[in-house]
Amino acid sequence: MIIDFLLLVLLKSISLSNYTNILIKNIDMKKLFSTLILMSFVFLGYSQSEEVAIWKLKTDQFSMMFKQSTTDEWTDWEKTSTIIVIDHVDRVIKIFANEYSVYDILAVSDLLTDEDGDEYVAWETLNKKGKVVTMRYLVYKPKNDTAQFYIHEEGVRVCYNIIIE
Repeated sequence: MIIDFLLLVLLKSISLSNYTNILIKNIDMKKLFSTLILMSFVFLGYSQSEEVAIWKLKTDQFSMMFKQSTTDEWTDWEKTSTIIVIDHVDRVIKIFANEYSVYDILAVSDLLTDEDGDEYVAWETLNKKGKVVTMRYLVYKPKNDTAQFYIHEEGVRVCYNIIIE
């Protein structure tokens, strides 16, 4: 898109006058084109890395499952206004709930797709006790792109419904 715009501006300026045509003949077009492409990749790479560097997720409900339970059933949904901040720059996940929690990011997966066609990203994190905690951000494709954030911690699983704006 940037390249198209720059080439359009360049072509329009070429047709403006004979003087411009003389100047353009002296410019190495391969070098100019290569420079424009390189600049566009640098700008696109920078803007994309900035977009995904920090995710802020708003939640409206949560449910829990306790591993000590014999039924393996989730609790009823409860209202919440928890904010989840995933900061890939500082490599932490912060959860602003009744109790503030910070998890250090050890590893992050690429965007993955499960057998149902749902997309997710997973993080391996470390809690304040030094225990490994797995987290997943899951987007349910068949259900109109609804999203949930799962925390798989020792003894408990927590699921947050994400508000998609």
